[in-house]
Order: sequence, then C-alpha cells, then structure tokens
Amino acid sequence: VTENVTAQRLAEAERQYLAARLDTTLESMSDGFCLVDPTWRFVFVNGAAERWPGGFSRAGTSPASLGG
Repeated sequence: VTENVTAQRLAEAERQYLAARLDTTLESMSDGFCLVDPTWRFVFVNGAAERWPGGFSRAGTSPASLGG
C-alpha cells in the first residue's frame, strides 16, 4: 500500500519555514517579548527581554520564581 504524502511534506515544510520566520522576527525586535503557556511558564523569551533589569532566562522559567 502506498500513500501520497506530498501534501503532508509540503505542509510540514511550510510550518518549519513559518516557525523559523517568526523566531527570526521575534529575536530581531529591539523590544523585549515573552510568551507564557497556560500555567504561566515562559515558553519563549527573546534576547531583548533577557537584558531587562532582573533578567530572564530562556524558556521554562516560571514568572513566580523570578520574584517581583
């Protein structure tokens, strides 16, 4: 049994391209940007946000653990 996976491969290639483009855009911003998940854990922190006073580490840090 064969299956045509061309559409799936094209969709995956497009998804990877868009993810890379979004990452590049967010990293090139001069403003800090953080994205949190529903449990308030950071899933994305761009380089500008890492330079904020008090600092941020990369994804996986909880805002509550940073103090206030």
